[in-house]
Amino acid sequence: MLTTVQPTHSADQQGAAIAATPPQTAALSLMCVGVCTAGRPQLLSKCLASLVLQRLPRNYACVLIVVDNDAEPQARPIVEAAAAHSRFPICYLHETRRGISFARNRVLEEALDIGAHWVGFIDDDETAPPDWLAKMIAASRRYQADVLQGPVKPVYPRPLPFWALRKPSELAEGETMKFAATNNVIFSERLIRADGMDLRFDEAMGISGGEDTDFFLRARMRGARIIFSERPAIREEVPSVRLTYARQMQRAFRNGANDVYIKRKYYGVTIFVRRLPQILLRIPRGAVQMLISPLLAPFSLHLFKKAALEGGRKISKSLGVLAGLGGLRPGAYRKIDGC
Repeated sequence: MLTTVQPTHSADQQGAAIAATPPQTAALSLMCVGVCTAGRPQLLSKCLASLVLQRLPRNYACVLIVVDNDAEPQARPIVEAAAAHSRFPICYLHETRRGISFARNRVLEEALDIGAHWVGFIDDDETAPPDWLAKMIAASRRYQADVLQGPVKPVYPRPLPFWALRKPSELAEGETMKFAATNNVIFSERLIRADGMDLRFDEAMGISGGEDTDFFLRARMRGARIIFSERPAIREEVPSVRLTYARQMQRAFRNGANDVYIKRKYYGVTIFVRRLPQILLRIPRGAVQMLISPLLAPFSLHLFKKAALEGGRKISKSLGVLAGLGGLRPGAYRKIDGC
């Protein structure tokens, strides 16, 4: 049964909120899973349909938290439809301040309010198999991880776009990571509790993206153990627009600019001054790769595309670093892909 959550923020920030009554959790470990969404009703519906069927280990309970980051509340009917078939309570929150960091921080605050022991995130364009959370929990126990990152398996459109190349995972089972991403992750409450690390997502990165890299980098700097496990895999629907050559170069540029913003906060701008010759050298190296890539096409179309993409990324990321040093901030979250 759904009950109304009374607003704890101003009305324009809270919007409408619904939730099932949270379970009695005296002897349970409570997991909160956050889904931040904006303008993707069909994808959100698929995502929630997969989450409401999760099978948890004994002594675990779960609450799903959906944060609608549209200017006007749009996702509530989708959440209500999912709640009608859910094994877990679902909380719907409307965050009017546009930016992924604001939405993610709403998840953290709600998780703290209901006493979560673990917090997870999955993107609204992803779906999880029924044993996803069980495998995340098992891996976090196995490796005694403060943060457990799982893989995301892309689901490409058909026919496969020309510039789409499948990339094998570069991480091994149980490998320690420098940072994590919010596309498939769970982490301990101690990262966000006031008597722990008291971390929040940097709201200055709400439009640029990269806020998750920054969040987990700070967690590692404060002693968090971040571990990768191959087993709790989820799937992501990748639209064709993200797979064009131009969009892949834009992503590399954005990563370079965000890298500057994050690292200068903790290490100062001198880290980039020392690395400037290396950064500048990547531009001609990338140009050489792009120039020779057509010569590879008669022998292997795959090698041609790989060289063209790698060369372009070297140039784009280096230009992004230089732009970041000049104060430019990307705006990845001004436009939403998908539906």
